[in-house]
Amino acid sequence: GGAASPYGGGAASPYRAASPYRVLSFLSIGDIVNSFLFSSEAAEHQEGAIPHGGGSAADNGYSGSSAGADVGSVLWRMRVLAAASRAFSSRKLGDVGSAEDGDLVYAGATHAMPLSQLVRYGLLRWPRQRPAKAPCHRVGVFGLDGTVQAICSQSDVVEWVADKLWQLGTIIHEPIDSVEELVTSPVVTVSSLRAAIDCLADAKAAGVPAVGIVDAASGCLVGNLSDSDLRGLLPEQFTGLALPVAEFLCHRQQWGTHPGAAAAARQGGGLHFQGGALSSGPILVPEEMGADTAAARGGGAAAPATASASAGAGGLSTGPPPTWLPSVRDEYAKALLRTRSIAMCSGSDTFGSIIKRLAAQRLHRIYIVDSDGLPTGLVSLTDVLSVLVRSPAETTP
Repeated sequence: GGAASPYGGGAASPYRAASPYRVLSFLSIGDIVNSFLFSSEAAEHQEGAIPHGGGSAADNGYSGSSAGADVGSVLWRMRVLAAASRAFSSRKLGDVGSAEDGDLVYAGATHAMPLSQLVRYGLLRWPRQRPAKAPCHRVGVFGLDGTVQAICSQSDVVEWVADKLWQLGTIIHEPIDSVEELVTSPVVTVSSLRAAIDCLADAKAAGVPAVGIVDAASGCLVGNLSDSDLRGLLPEQFTGLALPVAEFLCHRQQWGTHPGAAAAARQGGGLHFQGGALSSGPILVPEEMGADTAAARGGGAAAPATASASAGAGGLSTGPPPTWLPSVRDEYAKALLRTRSIAMCSGSDTFGSIIKRLAAQRLHRIYIVDSDGLPTGLVSLTDVLSVLVRSPAETTP
């Protein structure tokens, strides 16, 4: 990303075509997830209604805790997702479709174009003699031959701003609760017991890129689910999306960090039910949940999930757990809160500190929580950029 070539010294990208090409669109992980959701919905429609033996439809047959699953309901969803993943894995990229999550700008124009203008009308897509569109996350810079030479994203701009924070003036010292029109992004939350596949559908229906995960009993924030959580997921692992979202993310963490997980999944170690309990070779249950919970889920002895074992693994939290951890009832929600980091802050944190955190950790959003762990808002990259470039008097580029 950014104006400079990531390959240094003007070197050509190894992915660049040998001859000029026509740019069709950006393809994001969100577009791919949308395409899989379409496959999943089609497969469910073909199979018929979900058989529920207990629990509520909102929690996909789970009642009270993840250990109280309606096995028939979850097994049915796994079978449907297995069929959907087989159909989806053979789909061509041209058939996926794009949500226009990116604009293009001519490289020759960037020499005279203020960065604020690129942010306003390229990334934020403020109205300019045309219907308003949803903000996008990246802008491609193309040359005379039509090839994309560089990509500038919202994260690139916020990182650049963080290096020059002192130039923003006194606003960086203001609490985020006091910064006008900063906390505007909607907070969409889902129960920790809701099926992961349904949570992804909820996000798409609400028009948001991510949903906060709250403990089903206390309402405390325990995690975050976004399209990026499906990046690198093997076709054999898509059946895990039938599980409660907190449980899915715990397993997803192990798939990404355990060295034998991918190999085991490719050799048929995908999720399945055996003797009425969930069983899987590569799934490791955090030891904080206890051996009894691991046995109840069919996983045998719990594998270590200590801070030393998880040090350096992407997405793992090595800091102390939040003070509201005892209020969380769902065991997988507890495990998720202990082992997977989630960006949180309070309304009293300063605007400057939020910018620095977003830049340093390459975050897309930070949730605002109260002293009890209940989510009250969030600050996204789009929110930050909107505050930095707003100018009510300026209506034309």
